[in-house]
Amino acid sequence: MDRLAVICENFFTENALGYENLKCHVIEFYYLMKSRGCKDVKCDTYGWNNEKEEIYWIPLDKLPEIDVRPRFLRYRMKEILEGKGLIHIVNDDR
Repeated sequence: MDRLAVICENFFTENALGYENLKCHVIEFYYLMKSRGCKDVKCDTYGWNNEKEEIYWIPLDKLPEIDVRPRFLRYRMKEILEGKGLIHIVNDDR
């Protein structure tokens, strides 16, 4: 692991999986990491909506064209990679 790069806070109201108007506050931590030489990735995780998650490498120049989540990665990746400090992002979709 290289360093903690981004702390992202998400505020939203959930209306799925049997919840109605559930007020949510999620804190996510994003780290810059160095490859150990292998570019194969494996993912055995499921997201909040119980859908299988996918992990794969994306060339940086193609990032703005792809529906990447979280969305801030599409337009702030250059800033994240070049930055020396921690970035704090707040998304409020309530």
